[in-house]
Amino acid sequence: MSSTEEMALRIRDWAEDEMQFVSQGYLSSAAMPPVAELQQMCGGWRMYELWNFVTTYVKSAETVKKVRGNLFLDAKMESRGGSYKVCYKGKEKYSEEEASLQDRYEKLQSQITQARRDAGTLQNELSRLEKEMTEAEHIQTETCTQTKELRHGKALLHAYSLQCDAQCAQYKEYIARVRRLIEQFQKVANRPVDDKPAYSQEMEGTTGGAVESACTHAVRLCTKELQGFL
Repeated sequence: MSSTEEMALRIRDWAEDEMQFVSQGYLSSAAMPPVAELQQMCGGWRMYELWNFVTTYVKSAETVKKVRGNLFLDAKMESRGGSYKVCYKGKEKYSEEEASLQDRYEKLQSQITQARRDAGTLQNELSRLEKEMTEAEHIQTETCTQTKELRHGKALLHAYSLQCDAQCAQYKEYIARVRRLIEQFQKVANRPVDDKPAYSQEMEGTTGGAVESACTHAVRLCTKELQGFL
């Protein structure tokens, strides 16, 4: 038996057993192509290698579904600390190369599952850190605003303190003037009546005016002092 004839038989078995080939439509009554026609498909340039790969690694949707389910169960068993082996039903046994590839595929699938799990954990950690950073930025903004308000209040209090100091100095000066006036009044009041001099009141635009008593003169000077201070 030639290699192309053997490959033609493999293609027919692969189409019937693995892919569950059934004629449909207007060709529903047609049978599977004979081995001679299938053998022609393997005669082109590198067609033998192509069909060898197809019949070896291309599986039906049903088989893929079973494999995925078994891999899912295998990942679950590994996460629980157990062991699990995938079993397949078929007419032919897997070769050592196929078994090695299957084991490698299972390991890669397990690594992908673990990587996805780690990625999910990392994503949750990043979300937590992002939330903490947002809260820290909000707290920093509020702290800066409060600091700015405190500095503004401090500046206002300093200005008010300076104003109060200036007013205190003015009041002290006012008290000193009042005390001097009181002393003058007391001196005038203690003089005898005959000793109290008389003053002439200066009028606006003239050098002379009505004669005023010493008491009136003192009252007028005191009033001017108060008026100048206020």
